Amino acid sequence: MKANVVLGLSAVILLSSCAGTIKGRALAEPKVVEFHDKLAEGKWSEIYEGAHPEFKNATDEQEFSELLAEVGKRYGERTSHKIVSSKSSTLNMDTTVVLVSRTTFEKGTALETFTYKLKNGEAALYGYEINPVSLGLK
Repeated sequence: MKANVVLGLSAVILLSSCAGTIKGRALAEPKVVEFHDKLAEGKWSEIYEGAHPEFKNATDEQEFSELLAEVGKRYGERTSHKIVSSKSSTLNMDTTVVLVSRTTFEKGTALETFTYKLKNGEAALYGYEINPVSLGLK
């Protein structure tokens, strides 16, 4: 009897941790669009405030805002994006989702890497990188 209870609890824990991995992309992908919308509107503090606590502990808001201002200045507004790679992983019931977006801006194309951690059923920004593919600066 005791072994059945342990097996049952193990199955529930395993299934609940897998659910985060399975739903991770669906939760994170709309956040990329939201990120770009806020970037275009200059709402950098809103991006920062919605980020994961670990991101905020490691990243100064002023420096992050300066980075985003530079992205806007260098690339202009986003005209399109396509998720070209995604990866979800769950460890100790903590789910991380990495999305790589090929993003076309007014002044060039870049690969953006968005890392999100799931927190309370929401994807919260955990990391952001941008690397130019082409810069057609005018």
